[in-house]
Amino acid sequence: MMFVVKTIQKLVEAIGKNADEVIIVGRQAPEILEAISRPVTCEDRHPLQLILSRLKDSFEVLELVDNSQQVEGILRQKQTLR
Repeated sequence: MMFVVKTIQKLVEAIGKNADEVIIVGRQAPEILEAISRPVTCEDRHPLQLILSRLKDSFEVLELVDNSQQVEGILRQKQTLR
């Protein structure tokens, strides 16, 4: 299932609903993408940051910038081999 989200809270909800693909749009997209790619440090043990950092393990993270310099992100669940 695919979700389109504008906030971190909606992203977390989409992941909780077993999203296969998530498109991140809006003003917070660059901030959300940066939070996903930032490694978790000892002092950054906020539960939300832990969730975001784990997304890299399960999802491909793509960043798109259109002609108007609008940033969007796409998270696509990684395929698991069986």
